[in-house]
Amino acid sequence: MKRIAAVLLLATTSVAHAETYDSSGTITGQASTMITALSEGHMIMFAPSTHDAFDMAVAGHPFADMTGDCNGTMEVNGPSVRGAGHCIYANAAGENMVVNWIARQLDADGGFHGDWVVIGGTGALSGASGGGSFVSVTDQSNGSQTVTLSGALSL
Repeated sequence: MKRIAAVLLLATTSVAHAETYDSSGTITGQASTMITALSEGHMIMFAPSTHDAFDMAVAGHPFADMTGDCNGTMEVNGPSVRGAGHCIYANAAGENMVVNWIARQLDADGGFHGDWVVIGGTGALSGASGGGSFVSVTDQSNGSQTVTLSGALSL
């Protein structure tokens, strides 16, 4: 009986508790979108971008000091969008977090709506998980990009 109690105590004290962060915020960066038109309103978009600033609603959010690159491809046919890609972000310590994104819809203002999910990380970010939704808007005249996030990140 004492042995079972000791094992249970050890098991419960060694469990790490994840902290969950509200992931509301904006990411800004630069996109260099390449478009191949298939027909009127139907196109393939290769969408590489560099994100250099995260403005998160919660102080101390792990995204706050990150920068990184995203790549993906989308098929746009009117308001219907099918596409996905990955972002690899690094913090000041050189630890990485990888985010998968899936685009689902194009709105009347040119914003891509979709979902994001953390698929892994390194170092202190290795236990990261979470996800949410996004709206990405790129000014096609100069490539400036703003991504509005919602969701949660646990670490």
